[in-house]
Amino acid sequence: MGYNIEDNGIRIHRMDDAVCQMYDFAQGRWVNSAEIMDMFIGELWADKVSEAEANSVTPRAAAESIPCDNGADSSGQKSMPAAKGASQSLHRDPECRRITGKDGGMEMGARRSGSRIFIVMLAILAFTLIVVGAVLIATGRLCITSSHRPVDRYEGASGAGDAGLSADPAATVDADADGIADNDDVLAAALAYIQTRPHYKSVYYPSGYPDDEHGVCTDVVAIACREAGYDLQALVAADVARRPEAYAIEIPDPAIDFRRTPNLKVFFDAHAQRLTSDARNISEWRGGDIVLYEGHIGIVSDRRNERGVPYLIHHSGPFQLRYEEDKLQSYGHIVGHYRLDPTCLALLSQGADSHNSAT
Repeated sequence: MGYNIEDNGIRIHRMDDAVCQMYDFAQGRWVNSAEIMDMFIGELWADKVSEAEANSVTPRAAAESIPCDNGADSSGQKSMPAAKGASQSLHRDPECRRITGKDGGMEMGARRSGSRIFIVMLAILAFTLIVVGAVLIATGRLCITSSHRPVDRYEGASGAGDAGLSADPAATVDADADGIADNDDVLAAALAYIQTRPHYKSVYYPSGYPDDEHGVCTDVVAIACREAGYDLQALVAADVARRPEAYAIEIPDPAIDFRRTPNLKVFFDAHAQRLTSDARNISEWRGGDIVLYEGHIGIVSDRRNERGVPYLIHHSGPFQLRYEEDKLQSYGHIVGHYRLDPTCLALLSQGADSHNSAT
């Protein structure tokens, strides 16, 4: 039997049949070991809270210094059980099972709730930005297509790209007599046009050619050909007037007819040099050639992939990442491969003669 002096009076400790008991004069009764531990934990918690308040430490931080009641502390030693007498003011954290006070639990819950709200708000913001960005791109107000040219990866017999191919007299024709072959003129004009980074948007222009920062696939070809001396707007209009039965057009409109791929196919089939549609026959493809797909059209690049297949210069949609891509074979079924023929320019003089005779 032993004793010690506490604030609330004398507590006498005794051992009875290996059971530790203590007589608490404040309560006027003997208490067993479990109740002793309850009282100890409760007093320890009260001391920690008081210390935290004095040092401006949150109850949660104070509770961290009390051992976990999960059976062992961090050193592997058996920890003390939770205080039964403090059950109204104490609870256990489900993650660490530490004893925390009501204030600590409320603060922890508030933090978790705040984190969930922040995550939800962040997700909503990200979704909103994605939707707004997609709308801006789809409507042509924002352009994400790069004009950066891909690396030429093909090395022919005499160098890279088209340089390794044999000469073709048809590729040296110079319709506008500017000292530059038509194919080179078309290629240079197409590359210059995509450098302006036109936004993909289908717009009707009374004058025919786009006069703003927008454009579609046919504009790449029409503008490139115009710079080489081939005004497709005038040429297609003249051919429609000369062969209306060849075109599925009810009411001709020179402002838009040359910007439609079905009409361009009819025109090129009749007035351009027709070449192979097999992209594997790489010697038949040159920079500045025109390639037509079902519902799409583009210009053949002078740069090629490792297999010697040329890249494609085109404008297929608002979400296209590059104007010049390795997609000559993969874009779709090729329905036409053409090289400009200056004999088509005679349509313009024939149209003028017909107009003069009619007047």
